[in-house]
Amino acid sequence: MKMHISRKMLASAACSVSALALSMGTADAQTETPPPAPEASSSQPQEAQADASVADIVVTGYRASLESAARSKRDAINFTESVNASDIGKFPDLNLAESLQRVPGVQISRDLSSGEGTQVRVRGLGPSFTRVVLNGTPINPATDGGIDDNSNGREVDLNLFPSELFTKLEISKSAQPEQLEGGLSLVNLRPAHAFDKPGQHMYLAANSSYSTSARKAGYGASLIYSNTWDNFGILIGAVGNVRRYSNDAYWSSGWTNANLNCAGCDNTQSNQFTFATSVPANSGNGLVAGTPITLNTLLALNPGLTGNQLTNAYLPRADRHEYLSGTTKRGTGLVSLEWRPSDSLRFTVDAMGNKTRNVFDRYNSNWYVRSSAPATTGGMVPINVKVDENNVVTSGTFANSNFFVTQRHTVDRSYFYHVNPSVFWNPADNLEIDLSGYYSQAELKRSIPTLWITTRLNQGITANYSYGADQKVPTVSFNFDVANPTSGIWTWENETVQREERTTDSKGARLNFRYDVDPDFRVSFGGAYDQSKRSILAYSADATAALRSQIPQDQIANYLTTITPRGIPNRGYTTYTVVDREKLLAATNLEELEANAPLRTLTALGTSIGDVEEKVKGAYLQFSGTTQIFDRDLRISGGVRYTATDQIVSGPIQLGTVISFQDIETNYDAWLPSLNLSYEPMDNLIVRGAVSRTMTRANPQQILPGTVITDATVQNARAGNPELKPYFSDNYDLGLEYYFSQSGYVALGGFTKKVTGFPTTQFTNAIFGDLGIPISALLAFQQDAVNANGGLNAPIIISRPVNTDVVKLKGLEATWVQPLDFLFKGIGFNASFTYVDDGDTNVVTAIAPRIYNLIGYYENDNLSLRVSWVRQASRVVAGAPTNGFVNAVQREQARSQVDVSARYKFELMGKALQLSLDGTNILEAKTLTSQDDGITSLPLRLHNPGAQYRLELSMSF
Repeated sequence: MKMHISRKMLASAACSVSALALSMGTADAQTETPPPAPEASSSQPQEAQADASVADIVVTGYRASLESAARSKRDAINFTESVNASDIGKFPDLNLAESLQRVPGVQISRDLSSGEGTQVRVRGLGPSFTRVVLNGTPINPATDGGIDDNSNGREVDLNLFPSELFTKLEISKSAQPEQLEGGLSLVNLRPAHAFDKPGQHMYLAANSSYSTSARKAGYGASLIYSNTWDNFGILIGAVGNVRRYSNDAYWSSGWTNANLNCAGCDNTQSNQFTFATSVPANSGNGLVAGTPITLNTLLALNPGLTGNQLTNAYLPRADRHEYLSGTTKRGTGLVSLEWRPSDSLRFTVDAMGNKTRNVFDRYNSNWYVRSSAPATTGGMVPINVKVDENNVVTSGTFANSNFFVTQRHTVDRSYFYHVNPSVFWNPADNLEIDLSGYYSQAELKRSIPTLWITTRLNQGITANYSYGADQKVPTVSFNFDVANPTSGIWTWENETVQREERTTDSKGARLNFRYDVDPDFRVSFGGAYDQSKRSILAYSADATAALRSQIPQDQIANYLTTITPRGIPNRGYTTYTVVDREKLLAATNLEELEANAPLRTLTALGTSIGDVEEKVKGAYLQFSGTTQIFDRDLRISGGVRYTATDQIVSGPIQLGTVISFQDIETNYDAWLPSLNLSYEPMDNLIVRGAVSRTMTRANPQQILPGTVITDATVQNARAGNPELKPYFSDNYDLGLEYYFSQSGYVALGGFTKKVTGFPTTQFTNAIFGDLGIPISALLAFQQDAVNANGGLNAPIIISRPVNTDVVKLKGLEATWVQPLDFLFKGIGFNASFTYVDDGDTNVVTAIAPRIYNLIGYYENDNLSLRVSWVRQASRVVAGAPTNGFVNAVQREQARSQVDVSARYKFELMGKALQLSLDGTNILEAKTLTSQDDGITSLPLRLHNPGAQYRLELSMSF
């Protein structure tokens, strides 16, 4: 027998400090040769394998990245994928999430406003099922995903980490005992280190970016310096950028129908507005004020329709045009120190810091449908309404309509830092010991005041509506000028000042021993301790009364202006009236009201406040080695991990206007065994198998006690579930890989996951009085809504997370990486396909069943070109009911994206320079989410972030 376990281990961990970089804003082709046999085992520390990989790189550019990734995949025992940089500062993508989306089985979440990749999901399940670690240690930023993502669990936003400061991303799809538990998969981020490239080196870059939707330019800069002196190394890096973005969107806020009580009418779903029961004043359209409106009246006004058709006719709840424009300023710093006093002793300290400021304005212009009724607006009068075969309104006139505009000026300020010291000691040839610790802290502060103006009641406003088969979204136009601030038709509606604070604190340590019993067998064991606390607080106040007193009705026009968004197709207007925010702030005390706003149970984006503290102890035993079957190598790695969790959850309880906190303590433990096998039955052919049990802890937001209102119309509430258990998965993997060159290979793998306790949402119909929340505790506009809907007897839907019995997932992954030098030197492609089936279940897993990736590239000594295409099939992102329709789900429609990248390397005055051009989403693919009941598919949200381009000049010496 022979042993394929390298004893070399990377002891270099970087020490980084938060660098304020906000103001800063290689393509040598190599002839492919047959690949060497695998020599490293995944039982090695991940850092050690990364070090060995970096040392072996002999080519640069995208092909070098593919070659290094293929080597890492082949050398591992478990199922892994990796994305590697060819050199410091030269990661193959602008964003870590964008790189990961090209990996088989990986999907990414995108910020709907900018289109930027944010979070990662592996093999379909959500980001909370994937642990993201930095050098093997947990990271817990306080940010919450892209706009409206409102992530409040264990997700990690990868756009916080600039690709320039990293050299490798490794995705473990099958578990090993030595790896951190807490997810079905693990993504390890490895930052750059000085000994990756010994000697003195400097990397400088400056860039300019352009957003086609914002029509504005951004800028950025990077600086990375590294040097080694015999046994000491240092790397310092800083990356800063300013990103402009804009988004024109359509948002229906869901679809609904009228609450029309009539004989023979069958309508028990949704019913979120009511037509007028008598003609309101100034309705126009030949209607006489005060005339009673009966069913016969409505049928006469809408010839060809029955009462049943009229009450079940689909309309958008708030036909809404959304315009969003903002700027993100982000700076990230890295300082990496390493001391190697001897070949057997190494000291490292890691720390990385990030500071981000995101400021954006969001405007929504709305046709008021939801909650319109005789008691609120007087109710609309439908005229000449037409519907299609599925009862979707295709055209119609609606007298006594109302129009309103909301706007939010959001300021997000966040920081994050992570410090990770470690020591590696090799006291004997057959013994390795490493000890590491970490401390991280993060904070997000958000200010999000909401201004709301509306047309006054009974102003004779008529809405003309159309939604033809050729329209992606409806068209609504009005008989008055929505772009006239001085018309006298506007009034204040509901003004709210809100702010939010999120903090996370984490610390921990881990100790590992690796002992070679003999040349063919290694035993590893160790322990870990992690402690974390996350806290969310929210403050808000109703500023409507203050605003009305400081700026009376006859002065409103002085504080209004107009905007003209780029526009969503088929809109009935392009310019509309909004509040002049700067002028308003100068004349009012809104900022003072925000600073002194009282504590609330819910943030502006619908997250419950509260604290979650966890203390996790873990230990593992792992064995690994190589034996032979039929004179061929069989590599084995297996063992068990034990983990015990103590959890304290503190959630809000509201009695009247007083908010107190209830603490609930929970503890649980688990044994998590795993086994990985890798067998080479013939040269260059590898068969893999894996069996494991993994655990994912419940979303901290879902286990908070208490119930909170989640919408302005008080029709939905969310209850926490402190008894929610962790989710366990029994995993089975089988794979086949054939390597035909240094970077070329084909791979086919299948997997099955049996998840016990998968979280799903349970919906309960109730009345407002069941919640135990007094109406007086609501904001003013919520009080109006609930009183108009029946007060304490107002119907409400309560959602609550619960554990399900079993969800079975099965999937298939196929990969083909192919250099095409035999056709034309320097060209090639890599393609992958992922299929995931979540079975016949009512549980919403939010899995896209199919993902396609295709990348074509060309490289020569100086030029590198790359085009990538990714397509994600449609997926259900929220289950039924939706907006009161019991069979309707929310479905994100299929989407394709094309990105391009070009690099040209040249020399100037003895310095190596590179000119780069990158384009993201160059075909300007939109993101569409629909309300889908299997018969009708109606647009909920349509976002158009546009394309992003970046031109960069970099220099290395």
